[in-house]
Amino acid sequence: MFSHSPSYDELTASISEAYPSLSKQLQQIARFALERPNELALGTVAAVAEAAGVQPSALIRFANALDFGGFSEMQQVFRARLI
Repeated sequence: MFSHSPSYDELTASISEAYPSLSKQLQQIARFALERPNELALGTVAAVAEAAGVQPSALIRFANALDFGGFSEMQQVFRARLI
């Protein structure tokens, strides 16, 4: 999807665009990411997974579905918007 590190706005647009094709579990994470971005930015994988009601591995699959190497790589985009 991205040939560069996306901005927060680019990432949220990408999440919204991908939403219909995601599994129910990944859609649940997408809603969490869009509705509670600060929690996603600041939480550990375990804390975010618990808050979103999914397994930690699902967060990694979500990040991979958006062409990130892993959760922490995607999380950096959410963190950057807070700086």
